[in-house]
Amino acid sequence: AEGGFVEFNAAAEKILGIGATGVSPARWAEAYGIYHADGTTPVPADENPTVRALGGEHVDDWRGVIRNARRPDGVRIAVSARPLVTDGGRVEGAVATFQDITERDRVAEALADASTELARKELHLRRPSDWPP
Repeated sequence: AEGGFVEFNAAAEKILGIGATGVSPARWAEAYGIYHADGTTPVPADENPTVRALGGEHVDDWRGVIRNARRPDGVRIAVSARPLVTDGGRVEGAVATFQDITERDRVAEALADASTELARKELHLRRPSDWPP
């Protein structure tokens, strides 16, 4: 409940570039380099999905970027987090799952760019001034 890690798997460490830290949840964003999806705006502690789950909130498909000394180019992530609640309704902790969506986002952006270019070329081909007499 205070933000100490009970489990921190190898996949998480690979994505983040950093393993479990002993810092408080208020400093996780700084320690791990957690940014909003724009990749430049640091995430305040109260907006961190796991911190929100520690507060009792359910978080689904939060998008952000991890950028730190071991991940200088940034890794785009999708995060879901849930509070761990006792039978009495008290939050005892939280669990968060995340995945590296960097490549998926790159492909989606490339497809969007290609689609825009194709639409531009189609419009050019349909211009009456381009039609033969």
